[in-house]
This record gives sequence, structure tokens and C-alpha cells, in this order.
Amino acid sequence: MTVRTDRRKIETQPRAELHPAARKAWRPALEHELRMADLFAGLLMSREYVEQGAATLVEYARRLGHHDARSIVQARLGQAIRTCPELAVRLRSRAISIENAETIASAVADPATRDVEDWLDLAENCQLNALRGVVKLRREEAKRVGEDLRAVPLLLTDEEVEKIKRVRKIASQRAKRHLTDSQGVVVALDEYLQRHDPEQKAKRARSGGTDTRSTDDVVDEALSRRGPRLRYVPKAVEHRVRERAGHRCEVPGCTCTTGLELCHRRSWSRGGAHHPCNIVLLCHRHHVLFDAGRIACLGFSDCGRPIFRMPDGTVLIPKPRQEPEPTGPPE
Repeated sequence: MTVRTDRRKIETQPRAELHPAARKAWRPALEHELRMADLFAGLLMSREYVEQGAATLVEYARRLGHHDARSIVQARLGQAIRTCPELAVRLRSRAISIENAETIASAVADPATRDVEDWLDLAENCQLNALRGVVKLRREEAKRVGEDLRAVPLLLTDEEVEKIKRVRKIASQRAKRHLTDSQGVVVALDEYLQRHDPEQKAKRARSGGTDTRSTDDVVDEALSRRGPRLRYVPKAVEHRVRERAGHRCEVPGCTCTTGLELCHRRSWSRGGAHHPCNIVLLCHRHHVLFDAGRIACLGFSDCGRPIFRMPDGTVLIPKPRQEPEPTGPPE
């Protein structure tokens, strides 16, 4: 199309073949999107990507040369279509755009939010930005059902919104479950009050002084307690494992230092103990591969760090850490 402009009007000369060509190409493109959505949904539910040595669907998609973040969006769309086949019908009839369908996919696939709105009609008649706001609000309410919630208007800059998202991500990692933005803000408020509120400090001071015992004494006491078998690892045991690992993934060669997870060599459900010798510190990827039996912990080396066997049979023996040389004045 050629466009001629002046100060008063715009004259266009349309090319008659472009519109039919666009309509002809649109149908195969949509069918390709629906096919990919169904495939990724199947992979996500069956977890077959773990058998290929990938810890997540995103990693598997990256290996295929597919856009990694796009794979999760398509998987959620596939799950929503399997739950509500009418969504695919409206997509093919162009009543709902692919962007709106992907936005409501997580709400349609989730039983907690599936029936709180008529999502198909909402996606058909609502603008994308407004639709995203409704989905986020309904999912927030579903996660905090039974609580007396109150909407509080806040005026935030883009930078401050990103900080809230970062807080939510860190809080979710620590809690080992997905938290909403409001729950992340509550966690940040609790942390701040615990550190700086005079009333909180006075309450801790009245409850007793600081613990001067060594880490080994605290761990031994935690492991020697009699009582019901608890699911969660004692903090003292977790602290010892993290110190042994140097606060990084214990698989030799892995440099991951964030999102680390405690992994039982013998699972807790099969009688495994919350003891440092039965726990290794792994990144999410290696934890998934460990649970799938793709890698194994063979024991501990002379330096007290775990030895791993990788999927190809390679045995990785950790090297002792080199202590930093003293930097004092020469004698």
C-alpha cells in the first residue's frame, strides 16, 4: 500500500491481493497455535520433559528452539481448552482474540476461579488491559478465600511496582509456594516491623536473651527431641546444610546461588531423617532431576561434601574448598 500525505488529507491506494492473502494465512497460524498449546499442555501434565533431562517445561522448550516463556503461556491455554472446549470454538470464529484467550487461560483452568466469572463472554467483550486486571483480582480473591479483604488504593510508580513483584518472588521462594502481590507486601511489612518496631523488640527482649550455643549443639538437640515426626526440616539442620554447601548448589560445577532447595537423599515419606547426612542443597533444576532418578547422590567425599552421579554415568567428586590466604603484614 502506498500512502501520499499532505497537511489536509491522506490518500491511500490499497492493493487488492493483500487482504485475501492475510485471511488465507490467518487460519493456519491459529491452528498452529492451538496445536502447540495442546502439545505443551500434554507435556506439562505428563512431565515427559524430565525424561529428556530437562527440569522444567521452559528448559525443554528452549532446547527445542522454541521461545521459553511462550511455552508456559501456550501450555496454560491448552489446559484451558481441555477444560472448556468452547474456548477453541470462539477462537476459530474470531469472537475471542488469542491474546484475550491466553489471559483468561489460567483462570479457566483453575477450579478455584473457573466459575466465579463468565470468562468467555468477558474475554469477548473486554479490552486486554481491563481483562488482565479482572483475572488478577479474581485469582487474588481465590487464594485468600475466607479472609476479610479490603481494597486499598495505592499510587505507585513503575519502579515501585517492580519492587513489589520482586518481593513477591523472593517471599514465594522462601515460603515454597506461590504468593500473590498482596501476600508479598504483607510479608515485607511483617519483616520491617520485626526489625524496627520498638514493641516487637521489647517483646523479644522479654522472651529471653540470644542463644550462645554452637551450631552442632543446636542441631544435635533438634534431632534428639522426642515427639511426632514433623514434615519440615529444623532450622538448625537447614543452617548446617547451607553452611556446608557454601550457600550454592552442591552439584559440582553448578554455580546457582538463588532459589536453592533442600533435597532428602532418602525421601521423608519413606522414613528419611532430617539429618545433614540425608539432605543436600540443590537448585530447582537438579532437584527435579534428582527426584526423577536422573541423578543420584552416592555419598560424601573426604571433605564432607556430596558426590553425585549424573545422567550419563559421570561421577562428580567435589574438590575441597581453598581457604583464603591471610592478608596480614609480612613477618
